[in-house]
Amino acid sequence: IARAPVPVFTGIGHEIDRSVADEVAHHAFKTPTAVAGALIARVAEAESSLERAATRLAQLTSRRLVGAANDLDTRLDRVARAARVADTRATTHLNSIRDRLGAGARRSLRDADRSVRRRVDRLGAAPARHLDRASSRLAIAQARSDASDPRRLLERGWTITRSDDGTLVRSVTGIRAGQVLTTTLIDGTVTGTVDSVTTEEHAHDR
Repeated sequence: IARAPVPVFTGIGHEIDRSVADEVAHHAFKTPTAVAGALIARVAEAESSLERAATRLAQLTSRRLVGAANDLDTRLDRVARAARVADTRATTHLNSIRDRLGAGARRSLRDADRSVRRRVDRLGAAPARHLDRASSRLAIAQARSDASDPRRLLERGWTITRSDDGTLVRSVTGIRAGQVLTTTLIDGTVTGTVDSVTTEEHAHDR
């Protein structure tokens, strides 16, 4: 009991006696019922903590998505204003050139017009690039949020197995034949009895 890798609770039930097991246990209760009550309380506390963490994660993700959307809107407005200003300036400049050159400078006028159109085209493509980048950031944030959802792991086929005392089973170490295990899946739980235990090393030998 003293060397157990997980906390051991005792509830022998003899109130006037205190055994050696009570002395070395993580916590000694007066009765088995009291032990069960303590375990239920701890499980409830863990579930509550998980729910709070999930709520905080959802709130944080929502705030970041809203912030990203606002940032995208702001950048799009800036690019649009810059495009309009550039277009206005270019048009003014073109009209000035036309006034100065007149009919004898059509070739120079065509060159200047092509240059203006190229600049306008580059400015017009800028909002699309910013939109693509912002969409990629939003997709990454959503993917991270989904990957952190415990239900997503269960939907992908992961399960959670606990021993008969409610302890999470992370290894075959300590599991014995005849022990009752409970496995949580996406749509419920399965309770079964261990027939045999095979380590990974022995499985490779076979």
